[in-house]
Parts: sequence; structure tokens; C-alpha cells
Amino acid sequence: MKCSIFIFSAAASAFVLGCQDTTVTDPLPVAHQSAVHRAKILPIDRIIPLTGRLENPGKGSPFMVIRGELSVTVTEIPEECAWTRCEVTIQASAELRPFKFQGPIWRVYDNSKNEVFYEVQAELEKAYVLQNRKDGMALHVKLVVTRDGVELENMWLELSDLGPANGL
Repeated sequence: MKCSIFIFSAAASAFVLGCQDTTVTDPLPVAHQSAVHRAKILPIDRIIPLTGRLENPGKGSPFMVIRGELSVTVTEIPEECAWTRCEVTIQASAELRPFKFQGPIWRVYDNSKNEVFYEVQAELEKAYVLQNRKDGMALHVKLVVTRDGVELENMWLELSDLGPANGL
């Protein structure tokens, strides 16, 4: 009898404790989330070199050599939410020429302001039309923006429908 009372009380205790929800499931207020999850990022200024050999999707040499840079500034736009909102300013300046061949030099000069939202990181892809080409070839760059900085993930050439850059 003592054993059955003990077993019954242990089972009742286990049932009562097992039915209680001990975890907090209520969401944090928005202002508290941003204070807990987001550290303020400092403005980031970075020069990203554009150097290397790119596959040429157009006529002529199978590869092109690129020399230039992206000047990137990342500035946080204050928001009261868990996401980070930033303005990314890019100044692109580069020259491209055929690899191992004499030939024309094509240039990219462009400025842009872009807005990105992210929690951990954001990808930003930009296309810059090569000046003085009639086939609309563009230099594409893919950047990754994080709280720690900005990195060039990839760059490539592509024939695009952006149109010729003459007169830009």
C-alpha cells in the first residue's frame, strides 16, 4: 500500500511537471531585440582590387585581363528592428583588355547607391556596361556585405541586354 501511494504520487508529480511549459515563447519587444541581437556597425570604407583574367563571352580573345578597383562604403541606416539596413555606395573603375593580344581597351566607370537589408549577410550583384562596346558586354560583380565588412565573392563578363555603352 505504501508502495502504491509512492508510485501514484510520483506519477502525479511527473504528470504535473511534464505539463508545465518552462520555456519562454513570447517574442521579445522589437526595441529589446535590436539591443540584444544587433551590434552597431561602424561605417566601412574599403578598396577592393579588380585584377585577374576573365572569360570573354564575346568575339576575339578567349580571355580578358581586368585591372581596377571598387571603392565601397557601407553605412548603417538606424532602424528599430532585428534586421540591419545599410546603404552601400560603390564607385567602379576598371580597364579590360584582351589577354596576350594587342587590341582595344574597354573601361568601366560608374557610381551607385544601393540599399540592403540583412540579418547575417547580404549579397549584392551589380552589372557595369563596358564603354565603347557595341555588343552590350557588362562586368558583373557579386559582393557579400556583413557586419564585419564587404568582400568580392565573384566577377564575370556577360553579354547583356543593357545595351551599348557609347554615349554614357
